[in-house]
Amino acid sequence: IGWQNYAQLFADDQWWLSLGNTLFLTVISVPLGIAVALGLALLLNLRVKGLGIYRVIFFIPSIVPIVASAVIWAYVLNPQYGVINNVLSIFGIQGPGWLSDPAWSKPALILFGLWGVGNLMVILLAGLQAINPDLEDAARVDGAGWWRRLFNVTLPLLSPSTFFVLVISLINGFQVFDQVYAMTGGGPAGSSQVVVKEIYDLTFRY
Repeated sequence: IGWQNYAQLFADDQWWLSLGNTLFLTVISVPLGIAVALGLALLLNLRVKGLGIYRVIFFIPSIVPIVASAVIWAYVLNPQYGVINNVLSIFGIQGPGWLSDPAWSKPALILFGLWGVGNLMVILLAGLQAINPDLEDAARVDGAGWWRRLFNVTLPLLSPSTFFVLVISLINGFQVFDQVYAMTGGGPAGSSQVVVKEIYDLTFRY
C-alpha cells in the first residue's frame, strides 16, 4: 500500500518513543564507549609486565555471547541481591531498581554496553601500535608533556581507527536488540523500547 505504511508508522506514538530511546542510547553510549575503549587501549599500549594477560582479561567480555552477558548483568543489577546495589549499600546508598525503574533502565543498558568495549579496544590498540614511535619521541625531546603528545601526536594519527570505531559503534547503536530483549523486554513502561525491538514486536508478537 505504498506510502500509507509510512504514514501509519509515523502516526504511531510507540514508534516515536522507541526511536527516541534508540537515539538517547546511541548518543550517550557511543562517545562513552569510545572513550573507555581508548583509555583501555592507551593503558594496554604501555610496556608493563604481564601485558598479554591484561589484554586477554579486557577482551574476554566482548567474545561472550550478548544474551549470556545480559542474563549475568540482569543478576548483577538486581535491586535485592545484585552486586552493584550491595556495594552501594556498604556506603549507605540506596541502589535504584535498575531494570524495573523507567528512570534507570536506559542507564543500566548503557552500563552494560561498556562491558563489551573490548572489540573497539583491540581496533584502537592496533591503531596505536601502528603509529611511528619516533614521532612521539621527537615530541618528548621538544618538551611536550603527556597530554600535549596525546592531543597533538597520538589522537591525530589515530583518527582513521577512531573514525572506523565511530562508524561501527553508530551502526551497532541503531541495531541494538539482544540486550533489550534479554534484560528488559522493552520495559518498564516502554522506557527501554528500541527501534529493532519495536519492529520485532510488530512483526512477530502483534
